[in-house]
Amino acid sequence: MSHDCVCDGILTAIGSHNRTLLPWHNRGGSTQRRGGVFVRQSPNLGITIFLYVAGILLVMMAVVLLLQSFGVLTTIPRSAIWALVLLAIGSGILAGIRRRA
Repeated sequence: MSHDCVCDGILTAIGSHNRTLLPWHNRGGSTQRRGGVFVRQSPNLGITIFLYVAGILLVMMAVVLLLQSFGVLTTIPRSAIWALVLLAIGSGILAGIRRRA
């Protein structure tokens, strides 16, 4: 049984045609009503990829700063910083594309 069938069954059971009552229905995109049919719009792929890249970069940089503050890393070569940035960009692109599929 698909997720939409479950939602439709619940809506029929409670007698409501307003899907905003169901909190899990809006995950991953906005829902608009068109002619009595609800259409789910997926978020823009470029925005999704940008947000993944930015999030991964923030987490990586936070880890590096923590390691530096505890004295584990004293100096970081410029090539290692570039490697982390490229890793974050590649991971963000793959995560955004995987989420889209």
